[in-house]
Formats: sequence, structure tokens, C-alpha cells
Amino acid sequence: MAKDENVEISFDFSKTFKILIKHKTAISLLILIGIFYLSLFVRLATVDEPYLLAADPHYWYRMTKNIVEGDAGIDYLRTYPEPHSFVHSFLPYSAAYSYKLANALTGIEFYRFLFWFPAIIAALSVFPAFFIGKELYSNKAGLFTAFFIGLTPS
Repeated sequence: MAKDENVEISFDFSKTFKILIKHKTAISLLILIGIFYLSLFVRLATVDEPYLLAADPHYWYRMTKNIVEGDAGIDYLRTYPEPHSFVHSFLPYSAAYSYKLANALTGIEFYRFLFWFPAIIAALSVFPAFFIGKELYSNKAGLFTAFFIGLTPS
């Protein structure tokens, strides 16, 4: 009962191209969100490890823990045997207050949070990178900038 007809399938690329040009901002946003998730996925590869994997994270762990516990002004190990008063940089403060918020919302443990925090901050960095690249050069440059910032280690 099937008819032997020659069915011609065609696709009009000019129409598709016009739609893409018309919705360039939405497409850029979708690509940028994809870069964000790709960056997050790559950086969360070590989230299930039992220990922090380098020396620097342990230093930042100690600094952040001092702030969380309310002992931000003195580091007892930095200039042992005599404690030394100093001013922390922005990183441990941002991690400490982000932890307090995350702990209030989810109940996450402090040590577990330290695996998530750098990955989330690094993934979020694709958005300012995109806007800087877009402002300085073009939309494509912004996307490439976001891609490289999002996937560059550390």
C-alpha cells in the first residue's frame, strides 16, 4: 500500500542563519551557561576525594577555619613559636562567610565545603570573563575568554 514516490527532503539554511542572527544574544547566553556547567563539571572531578589534594588548600583551610571559629586575628602556626597578628586576604573571608551561608542552608560540613567552594567560584568566573572579553573585543572573544578561563587549571 506504500506509494513509490520520490520524496525530496530539503533544508533551508538561509532561514536558519537568519534565526541565529536574530537570536544572537540568546545563543551566546546558552553557550555561556554551557561553558559554566562544563567548567563546574571539570573542577568537581575531585569533590569525592577524602583529602585536599595540594599544599595550598590546607593553608587556606587553616586560615578560613580561623575566621569561622572567630580567631581571625592571630595565626599560631605561621610564625611559630610566637603567634603573629596579621590581616587576612579576601579569599579566606569569602570562603568563611560563604560556608556560613551554605551551612545554614544545607548543613554541609566545613571540610566538604572546601572542595565545592573553589569549583563554584572558578565556574562563576566565566561570567565576568565573558563580559570583559565582549566589551574589549567582541561576542566571540568573550565566549573564548570565558571558555579558557573556565577550563584553565587553578
